[in-house]
Amino acid sequence: MRAPQGVIDDGTPPTPPPLRRAARVIVLDEAGRVLLLRIVDHGRVFWATPGGSLEAGESEEGAALREVAEELGLDGISLSPPLARRIKDHRVGTVQRRQVETYYLTRVDAARVDAVTGTQTDNIQERRWWHLEEIAAGTEPVYPAELTDLVETYLKEGGAPAFSAQLR
Repeated sequence: MRAPQGVIDDGTPPTPPPLRRAARVIVLDEAGRVLLLRIVDHGRVFWATPGGSLEAGESEEGAALREVAEELGLDGISLSPPLARRIKDHRVGTVQRRQVETYYLTRVDAARVDAVTGTQTDNIQERRWWHLEEIAAGTEPVYPAELTDLVETYLKEGGAPAFSAQLR
């Protein structure tokens, strides 16, 4: 008889994947569009907000600012308080990880984004400004899945909510 899914044959539950802390930034322009990055990673294709893992000793805000500078060439931005957190088990490259992400928001003039000055392109294949309706109608996955709801709430409330949301 096989062990139930997720349980090792000796009855011991599996060890959770190694932890990876990350910071991500929702970048909005003056027209309320969201800047997303198209990522191709080991055959997986998806759109995501700029961001990435924290370096040793780095704060979440520090990582968010560094990642935006590396991926978009944007310096001197200000971040909202944390808008949301997400804990998700998924592959990073070829390794399964438990990623704990904190989401921030910044508003910028779209003309300031200069990917040419970005130094870390990783698996970024494309950068594109999206209206919220386009994100909802898209055919490729967008992460986080609740991105449009999160942005709509931010715009409706005129800023960051008092408590950050928990995303799935």
